[in-house]
Amino acid sequence: MENWLKEKLENHSLDSQKLFEESLICYRVKANRAALLFSYLGFFTIIKERIIRYNGDKIEKKRLNHLIQKLNDDGKWEEAIYNELNNSRSSIFNFSESIRTQIQYWKDRRNDCAHFRENEINHTHVEMFWTFLKSNLNKITIEGGMENLLQKFKTHFDDTRTAPNSDYTHLLNEIDSSIEKNDFQFFMDNLDDFFDEYNPERFLLFYNIVVTLKNTSLEKEPLKWLENKNKFTLYLIYYQPQIANIISFDPKLIRKIWKDKIPERNSEVDSLYSNLLRNSLIPKKEIFESLDYYFQYFDQSKYNRLSNIESVREQLYLNGIGKLVYDYFFLDYKITNIQKSEIDIKADLIVLLLEFENNYDKYILISLQEIFNRGNPWIEPNWLKISIEELLYRKPEIRYIFIDKAKEYEIKLPNFILHEEKAM
Repeated sequence: MENWLKEKLENHSLDSQKLFEESLICYRVKANRAALLFSYLGFFTIIKERIIRYNGDKIEKKRLNHLIQKLNDDGKWEEAIYNELNNSRSSIFNFSESIRTQIQYWKDRRNDCAHFRENEINHTHVEMFWTFLKSNLNKITIEGGMENLLQKFKTHFDDTRTAPNSDYTHLLNEIDSSIEKNDFQFFMDNLDDFFDEYNPERFLLFYNIVVTLKNTSLEKEPLKWLENKNKFTLYLIYYQPQIANIISFDPKLIRKIWKDKIPERNSEVDSLYSNLLRNSLIPKKEIFESLDYYFQYFDQSKYNRLSNIESVREQLYLNGIGKLVYDYFFLDYKITNIQKSEIDIKADLIVLLLEFENNYDKYILISLQEIFNRGNPWIEPNWLKISIEELLYRKPEIRYIFIDKAKEYEIKLPNFILHEEKAM
């Protein structure tokens, strides 16, 4: 707590710093009444300076000038500040009634110290008052702690006022002491408005907020904010996958995300969906269902190809898409009775199986022999042929697996598989 006082008060005036320094000296020698009194006066000095420096329009000019007159009077300034802090009807301050009640309590303890009343004041009282300041000092502003902090963030992320990539840890550390629980959702909505939808900095900021609020009174609030932010959540996991190690995502939220996004399937959704799988965010009992859903919606017509990112493709295969493809197309040679158009719209998934299976059985080889040796190019699945050629160009070692297996089963595969016909 002493370190917090030193660090926090560096940004305040010399007057308030000196008062808290005196408080620390008294605290160390167990002069607890003096320590608490000096801390209380340091607190009020900070509030006085906030009022004097205020240049907004939330206080009527006449009222502000009259108040500043009292603040400049050594005999009236402390009472004037307390009256404003305790004013629940027309206060110039924007903070909760709970804080007002605590201020009243500490005013009574201040009087115990100043008038040496019978109530005991010990080390614990001093430490509790410092804890009160740590939790609430940033909230006791004319604009309100939230508005004040939002303005600081806005200034930070405005590159005309702050250099890009500047550290904002100090702002993160103010969140817990500046934002009331009831205001957190509103705070996040406003903070999120500072960014373009797909700005990676947006998701990094949220990740940093979650890390900072761990083990604080606001720890659970970020997850509440995510509950109705399906698209944000998906991109958060995409840009900051380590978030899964910190937040316990609600399985219902994750289910809604993949249910909503898979029908929009494209290479970007492939990456996002694979991140859900990679981070074990989809419950095990729902993985097959989600893969089947993905398979049903997969359609690469209009050049909506499967992502070419190796880790994405591998993640889909490792979680079971290969078995779905095999059972649907190759088991019992089913592909030989499936229309060319249906084969082509899922060609990249078929090739995904060929890419990672590496142990082709007779069903796969005979099926490929049948559909490509019909002697009629008009009924051959063109997309599948192109996809296989691309695979063999990317991974020429797979051609040797085909050759070895074809010899083993005495199967004649089409020439474009067995022999390189052209450079892709």
